[in-house]
Amino acid sequence: MASAFEWSASRSGDSVAAVEGDDSLTYADLTARSGAVAGALLAHGLRPGDRVMVALPRGLEYLVAVVGVVRAGGVYVPVDPRWPGARIAELRAIVDPALTIGAGGISVGELIEESPGGFEAPEIGPESPCYIMFTSGTTGEPKGVVVPHRAVVRLVVDQDAFETGPGRSWLHVSAVSFDASTVEIWAPLLNGGRCVTVAEELPSIHRLAGIMRSSGATDAWLTSSLFNAIVDDAPAAFEGMRQVMTGGERVSPEHAQRFLERWPGIRLINGYGPTENTTFTCCHTITIEDTHNPAGIPIGRAIRGTDVLIVDEADRPADEGELLAGGSGVALGYIGDDSLTRARFVERDGERWYRTGDQVRRRADGVIEFIGRLDRQVKVRGHRIELAEVEAQIGAHERIDRVFAFVLGDRSDINRLAAGYTCPGEPVSPEALRVWLSGRVPRHLVPDVLCVLGEVPIGQTGKADLDAVRRQIEASIGPGGEESDSRGTGGIGWDALAGRPRE
Repeated sequence: MASAFEWSASRSGDSVAAVEGDDSLTYADLTARSGAVAGALLAHGLRPGDRVMVALPRGLEYLVAVVGVVRAGGVYVPVDPRWPGARIAELRAIVDPALTIGAGGISVGELIEESPGGFEAPEIGPESPCYIMFTSGTTGEPKGVVVPHRAVVRLVVDQDAFETGPGRSWLHVSAVSFDASTVEIWAPLLNGGRCVTVAEELPSIHRLAGIMRSSGATDAWLTSSLFNAIVDDAPAAFEGMRQVMTGGERVSPEHAQRFLERWPGIRLINGYGPTENTTFTCCHTITIEDTHNPAGIPIGRAIRGTDVLIVDEADRPADEGELLAGGSGVALGYIGDDSLTRARFVERDGERWYRTGDQVRRRADGVIEFIGRLDRQVKVRGHRIELAEVEAQIGAHERIDRVFAFVLGDRSDINRLAAGYTCPGEPVSPEALRVWLSGRVPRHLVPDVLCVLGEVPIGQTGKADLDAVRRQIEASIGPGGEESDSRGTGGIGWDALAGRPRE
C-alpha cells in the first residue's frame, strides 16, 4: 500500500491531497511530511510490523501520521484521543505499541523536527499488517482486527463497486477508529483524489451540510442513520455530489426513495461488510425499484477482489444461510486471540474465509439480500423465534419505518417478546398494530409489548443504540404490564452518527 500511495503522489504532485477547513496539503506536502515522520519513526527503532498507536482526531495531522506509519512499515492503531484514559490504556496493553503518537506520546511536530531528513523504505509485502481496528466483542472485551496491506489495496484500487480517481473529493466524516475511515482516507489518497476532512468535533447537521457544499465534496460514506438525518433535515447538502454510499445497518427504503427522487443523478450505494473483511464485502447501487422491495434494500454482489459463499446449517453451499467472505479483503485475524481467530476465520477448499454470522439469501438474479443475524434466535414460551422475522413482519406495515425486536424478562423470569417501531407520519397505535399482525402471523410472533418510538437513539458507532431502544420499550410498560401509547424519546448526536464508538 505504501508503494500505491507513492505512485499516486508521484502522479499528482501539486494537486491537493487533503483539506481541513481553509488549510490543505498537496501531494508533495503530504509526501514530504509523512516521509519525515517515517524517517523519525525508523530512527526511533521502528521495525516492519511494529505497532504505532495514533491517538489523534480527524485532521491533516492525523493523515500525516498514518501515512508516515505506513511508509515506515509500521501498523497504525487509530484510537479516539477523547476516550477515557482507562480505555486507551486497555487498548495499549492489547497492542503493546512501539510508540504512541498523541495522547501523551510523541507529537507529529516533534517527529518531523527529529527527522533525519530521509529514510530507506523497508520492504512491505501484501500480507504485512497495515492497521488494527477495534470492534466491540460479544464478551464485552474489544476485538482488534488486523488488516493487511493487500486488503486496503483491494478495497480502493481498481475497484468497480464504486468510483474513485483524480478529481474526486471524498468526505472524511467518520471517526478515525471506525472502519469506514479506511475508504474515506485511502480511496482518495491512493487514486489522486482529495480527502476532505471534517475536523470539527460536533458540528450540527446543518453545519455539516454547509461543509459538504462549500468543500466541493463529490463522494461520501454515511452511516444509514446519518444519511437519514441529512435527508430529513438538510437534503441540500447533497447538491453537487456524484456518489453517496450508505449502510452499516439496514438502509431505510423511505429515505432512499426520497433521496433518489430529489437527486436522480447521484449514485446511491448500499455498502455492506464487516471490519474483518475490510469495510465492504458487497455493494449495491440502489434504484427506485429497490425501495419498493418487500425484502428491503439488497446488499448486492461481492465487490472486486472478494468471494462470497452462502452455507446452510450443515455448512453446505446454499441460496440461503450464513454469508462467508473470502478473497483479498479478509483480515489476518484478531490480535492476541488465536481461539477466536480460528473460530471465525476458517479454511475451505484451500481458501480462507471469514464467517460473518449474517443470514442472507441469494435471489435468482444473483443479488444478495440481508435477512438478519444468525445469533438472534430466541425462545419464548417454548417457541423458537427469529427476532429478524418479527422485525420484518412489523416492518411490512406501510406506515412503519424502523423496527427493533427484543426479548424482555419480567420478575418471574418469563420472557416476553417486545418490539419498538418508528412511524414517519401518523403513528400506528400498538392496539391497531396487534390486530394487523394477528391477521398475518401466528400468535407467538405477535409481540406481547409494542412501543411507538420517537427518535431512535444513536450510539457512538453511528448505529442505533439498542440498549437505549430497549430502555424506551421497557419504560413504555405501565404498572399493569401493558405498553403505553406514548412515543419514546431519544437524541441524535452528530458525532455519534458519524461513527464514534460507544464506551
